[in-house]
Amino acid sequence: VVGEGGYDVAEVAKFLFWHVAELDLYVGVLPIAAFVLLAARVRSLDARAQELVVATVALAAWTLLVVAAFASRFAGAIEERNMFVVAPLLLIALLVWIDRGTYRPTFPAVVAALVAAVLPALIPYERFLQLKVRSDTLMIVPLWNVQDSVTLPRLDDVVLVAGLAAGALFLLVPRRYALVLPAAVLGYFALAIHPIQAGPHGMELAAAGALYEGIQRPKRDWIDRAIPGGAEVAALWTGKTHRFTVQQTEFFNRSIVPVYTLGGPMDGGFPETAVSVDESTGEVRGEDGTVVRAAYAFTDGSVALDGEPVARDERLGLTLYRTDGPLISTTSVTGVYNDQWSGPEVTYRRVRCEGGTLTATLDSDPGLFAVPQTVTATSGDNRAFIRVEPVEATQLRVPLGSENGVCSVRFQVSPTKVPGGGDTRELGVHFRAFEYVAP
Repeated sequence: VVGEGGYDVAEVAKFLFWHVAELDLYVGVLPIAAFVLLAARVRSLDARAQELVVATVALAAWTLLVVAAFASRFAGAIEERNMFVVAPLLLIALLVWIDRGTYRPTFPAVVAALVAAVLPALIPYERFLQLKVRSDTLMIVPLWNVQDSVTLPRLDDVVLVAGLAAGALFLLVPRRYALVLPAAVLGYFALAIHPIQAGPHGMELAAAGALYEGIQRPKRDWIDRAIPGGAEVAALWTGKTHRFTVQQTEFFNRSIVPVYTLGGPMDGGFPETAVSVDESTGEVRGEDGTVVRAAYAFTDGSVALDGEPVARDERLGLTLYRTDGPLISTTSVTGVYNDQWSGPEVTYRRVRCEGGTLTATLDSDPGLFAVPQTVTATSGDNRAFIRVEPVEATQLRVPLGSENGVCSVRFQVSPTKVPGGGDTRELGVHFRAFEYVAP
């Protein structure tokens, strides 16, 4: 994929500059200034120091170019995690510069220190200060905390002042105390560890949030606990829930072996098999037409499998079924987007149905709706409605009418709203799960 398309030269150039600036931020300014001075006198260095400079230039140039090109088209972010391999050579360069006499002629030293000091302030933090930094650009995470205190428009100023202070230290520290410089870099790394790991925007909070998106049961191995030892469970992902509902559950439950997808491939590149539902029979079939068979299977609330429910993650609308044979989807849902937001109207249809009760789990979003919404459900001659408050989940129970073994429900939501910010959908409420109870 990466090598099959074209790249915009101007975009690659911009991302290359931003990656150089972030690498400077990552190593703490001082190693960049020292490396520039080493490179400036490379011809007068001994052979081993020359090898270091040449290797660093070669590795940095090609790594940064490739990573920047990739980021300009596929990531839209600074990919620190793909270029940090350059950092050890820059840190070694700082020590070599000290060992070789702290070469620091006035004009070259001022230029090197000034460039290294200013570069981090030229990163457009308003563009890159987002959730992705937790996985892609760790050294920006501490700046997120700073931004909370000084506001985003002032963050550039804070970074510039800190960079200039580091540049001044590089220029003014006496030669006999030059080891203060690597000690300062070490201290910089030590200060960054806590906000990256345990800060309000750090890795621990991100991990907890990711887990919450995939599992909300107290016991993470809830599927393994619900089935006999040695049994295998098939996962069926519809695309209507976050991929973590499968990937996190699969990680904590050894019994989940095959993963089938109705909603297209999941991000992450994990093994999976594309399937589809035969509209006439409800059978889940592979691409070769073979009916998928499994003793147990779990899926989200937009699909009800023909089988006995064994366990549930009710908050996420996940159900584990004992199927003991072919996977057959008895339901279809239209009008619900992949993020579980509905439009103004949702239709639920169930085959092999002779009546009963359908319970829909609903919630809203106070960031979008300030007033309660009304959801009305109609099934044959039966009608039910409920008010959905912005801040709490609720359940709507609908008696089902059956015609020729098919039950259908039409849900209508009012009011609806277009969120804006590039999202042009007319949104209603979240439909988290559907639970059917036979008569």
